[in-house]
Amino acid sequence: MQVAIMINMALSCIVLGIIALSFYLHRISFSVVEEIVLRDYLDLPLLVIAAISIGISLVVVKKLLPIIDSSLRRINRAITLIKTGKYIPNRTKWQDPGIAELFRNIDTLVVQLESSRKAQKNLIAGIAHELNTPLTTMRGHIEGIAEGTFSVTSKRIETLEAQIEHMQKLVRDLLDISQAEAGTLRLQKTLIDSNAVLMQLVEFFEPLLQEKAISLKCLLTAVPGIIQADEQRLKQIFINLLTNAIRYSNTNGTILVENRTRTLFGKSYLVVVIKDDGIGIAPADLPRVFDYFFRVERSRSRDSGGRGIGLALVKQLVAAHQGRIFVRSELGRGSSFIVILPQ
Repeated sequence: MQVAIMINMALSCIVLGIIALSFYLHRISFSVVEEIVLRDYLDLPLLVIAAISIGISLVVVKKLLPIIDSSLRRINRAITLIKTGKYIPNRTKWQDPGIAELFRNIDTLVVQLESSRKAQKNLIAGIAHELNTPLTTMRGHIEGIAEGTFSVTSKRIETLEAQIEHMQKLVRDLLDISQAEAGTLRLQKTLIDSNAVLMQLVEFFEPLLQEKAISLKCLLTAVPGIIQADEQRLKQIFINLLTNAIRYSNTNGTILVENRTRTLFGKSYLVVVIKDDGIGIAPADLPRVFDYFFRVERSRSRDSGGRGIGLALVKQLVAAHQGRIFVRSELGRGSSFIVILPQ
């Protein structure tokens, strides 16, 4: 029998017993005739009803107590295991739907906590690794200079400056992500022509495009793609996406930048698609592309200067503009990143 039904039955019986007993005890306030009738015809039935009701409630409560006690013990044990990180999702088939739902919620919470714990560990490990490489390089140069092994040259100073800039950029990006996730990132929104922003960035990337012999095609909306956004953050989004498109495109490849407006449910949206025909992303990796420090090809990304947090930052900046970002990809045939922003 379900716990909820048993509790309702026990409460009903207790109420009925109290009413019957109260009616019996307060018969003194009735008239003489009413009291005679009650005494001769209703005294016994009232007492019987009260006794049966209270008796049934006691039986039901007696059956309920072991169930409640067992459930509380399991919940307490589950909480203890959660605190120690040793909890395993419960596979017991509970007869009562309420208790089953409770433990399903506990299982879901544990999975989310474990996922969060793993993400935190990966984040710390990623930060440590990304900082370790430039720090090791800088230490080697400085020790060499101090020992007289290396001479101070302009090229060596440029190398040290590049490593410092790498660390500063990493810290700034991590700070931006942290603020965006916490909802404290301040956006300086103004009306922006998205076509003009995209054309500026295309010109900015021309040297890299020529270096890899990549052709870039722009399909911009016929009407100005006006959007209310933070211009610097918007550029940050598209710079990261274009950088990835160039990085993972093959020589003589093609990148498509498409900008269009769409109306959904009476509201206008700006849709920007950045598509390449490069190496693509494996289906197993697609759910992780926006994770911190995730790289499709780790060695290739590090050699080309990738820090592995560009897409994580893009996702948070898009979300800060109340937008969404999607990725479609096929291994060996390229990737498409679709950014949707409200106008």
